Amino acid sequence: MTLLTLLLLLATLAAASPVAPPTPTLAMRPAEESAASLTWNIQSVDAPKQFSEMGNRSLRLDAAGRPHIAYGGDHLYYAWHDGTAWHFETVDSAAGVGLYASLALDATGNPHISYCQSVLKYSCGGGLKYARWTGSAWAIETVDNAADGYTSLALDAATSRNQTG
Repeated sequence: MTLLTLLLLLATLAAASPVAPPTPTLAMRPAEESAASLTWNIQSVDAPKQFSEMGNRSLRLDAAGRPHIAYGGDHLYYAWHDGTAWHFETVDSAAGVGLYASLALDATGNPHISYCQSVLKYSCGGGLKYARWTGSAWAIETVDNAADGYTSLALDAATSRNQTG
């Protein structure tokens, strides 16, 4: 299959000033702009090898308004923009993981991701998994081996996870 590009449509009202643009440009809107002047910046973030195996993507903005994305299907990936450039990581390199990724950022901006291990294409029959950035490495655990379905992740004030699968 041809490589297709995952496109990120990003528009935010939260940024107080424009971010220095990388190539291609990532433009943040100043808060004082009116909705009538809204323009979309479409940007290629990643080009997965198996786009047909791509699961849901989960996008969150950090406290500075910078995007973070969790996605997968063949593996679980995490991408984030630091205001200058995009960064990419393979979070879980196991085969068939990353479907139905749900991303949450804790109070310090560290990512937490719930996702599925697939058994069949677009099926979460292999279980519910959870990954979190410890500050130096990814900690990954299987939460439920029998879970099947979509995932949803929310963090409480103590940064504990609350997820459904």
